[in-house]
Amino acid sequence: MPNLCAHCGSQVSYFGRRFAHHRWFCSRDCLRRWETQSQQAEPAAHSGAKEHHPVPAAVITGIAVAIGVLVITFIVLADPYCVPTVGDVDRANEEVLASLPPYPGATLIQKHRFSDFRVRPDIFGSTDRVNFRTLTHVYAYPAGSSAEEILAFYRLQLQRAGWELRPGEFDNTYFREDSGWLSLVGLSADLRPVAPAPEALLAALSEGPATPVAKRPSRSATLLAISVADWAR
Repeated sequence: MPNLCAHCGSQVSYFGRRFAHHRWFCSRDCLRRWETQSQQAEPAAHSGAKEHHPVPAAVITGIAVAIGVLVITFIVLADPYCVPTVGDVDRANEEVLASLPPYPGATLIQKHRFSDFRVRPDIFGSTDRVNFRTLTHVYAYPAGSSAEEILAFYRLQLQRAGWELRPGEFDNTYFREDSGWLSLVGLSADLRPVAPAPEALLAALSEGPATPVAKRPSRSATLLAISVADWAR
């Protein structure tokens, strides 16, 4: 079957023929005209394509505001249900104090549970009152135990467990982790703090009901309170 020119359709003779673009052309002129027509046809093919217009900034801003309102609404509505109950916090506080390695010779003699309301900032820049549950353990230590050595021991254990020391607050015995607070304070024989202490700890020792755990060893000379608090609904 004879080859036909891709441009004019005539039979391609042996002399003067050209092969390009996988096609035969009868002459150089036909090849050039075919290429010119092809180049002109490409822009025309794309001219019918749908144009993409940029989204106006006002539309983007409106969408962002709507999403923000939805997120805030969800937080406000869900916030009371995300706060742990008193029972949950009590169990968590017990776990915190139980996880601390005991100082050698320490005897747990009392437990105090206490609830107090505190003010905290909310998501709108205002404040609300929340219920804090405090658990305090009172330990007795053998005669000859140094109060500073005991405090240094617990500072090290707490920082290893991820608690952040609040420098300068209550003689460097105040720690924080997430929403929880933990404090250490030495006590006198009548369970009165011998150093500055958070109000919640003072109230827990003086007002909160005490649960005896063990009899105080007769020769114990040093007493220490370890108190942990977190908020509940």
